Amino acid sequence: MLIGYARVSKSDDQDTMLQTQALKQAGVSKVFEEKASGGRWDRPELQRMLAHLRKGDVVVVWKLDRLSRSLRDLILIMDKIALAGAGFRSLTEVVDTTSPAGRMVMQILGCFAEFERSMVRERTRAGLEAARQQGRLGGRRHKLKSDQLAEARKMVLSGQRSGAEVARLFGVHRSTISRMVAEMSSLSPATPRPTGPAQGQVVPTQSKSSRNPPRATTMVELRLRVENNSKFVRGKKRVREEIEDMLERDYRMKAMDDGQYELVIEYDPSKLNSLDEAVYDLIGEMSSRADDRHCFVEASVAERGTERCW
Repeated sequence: MLIGYARVSKSDDQDTMLQTQALKQAGVSKVFEEKASGGRWDRPELQRMLAHLRKGDVVVVWKLDRLSRSLRDLILIMDKIALAGAGFRSLTEVVDTTSPAGRMVMQILGCFAEFERSMVRERTRAGLEAARQQGRLGGRRHKLKSDQLAEARKMVLSGQRSGAEVARLFGVHRSTISRMVAEMSSLSPATPRPTGPAQGQVVPTQSKSSRNPPRATTMVELRLRVENNSKFVRGKKRVREEIEDMLERDYRMKAMDDGQYELVIEYDPSKLNSLDEAVYDLIGEMSSRADDRHCFVEASVAERGTERCW
């Protein structure tokens, strides 16, 4: 079956009539028409056309640039067409992957695309190296200056203020304070972490400040799912690794089945909603780490031995 694809840009004061007429004359029985930029991958009609393909079908376009203006995207689309067991034909350039000559042309285009990707990688590495030599590092700027960070860490570790209070004081998210304090603490000489008390046992805080209330612990089960915000993002693996490092460091994590973890959460039994706040702080921290890499998390927490869940 011959399947056509016709596209014009949004800025063009034209329609797809000329293309559809040429496609119909070539014997195309179904045409997917679209008005969108050729530089975009997430075109609805293009995705619908790719999903519609069956083995033995042939995708027909008027010109190659109607399919995509990006050589890299063009090769990706060709790969998807080939995976569906379909062929490709361009009427203007006389490219036909159903013939040996047409397949050779597409392989040549693939070589140019690979060369283009290699050149981009080389220029990127050279630019990063030049920036490092000038003392410039990548990434976002810190939300707090070094003196503010030192003061925030001092407040939290001395027990003067909680992490949430310090976050409100400096106008940042609580997870920012938790992450920065943990990073600075890792630079200090490490102290062995004591083994946790039994579930529900009240223990004194490790801080020297007498103002800190006694703490209690409880065992919970965490179900966690990490996903990218879109098909163009590839950060979910790194996000899960960062979250697992944080859980192992701060919550004595034990990995169970895929996406399930056993955690120990500390809370203040003298406060009515202290455990709720601790759980929501944990979920907020995981969401913040995912958001930093353009991902999202879905999490559920259940307390062992009770019916409480979040």
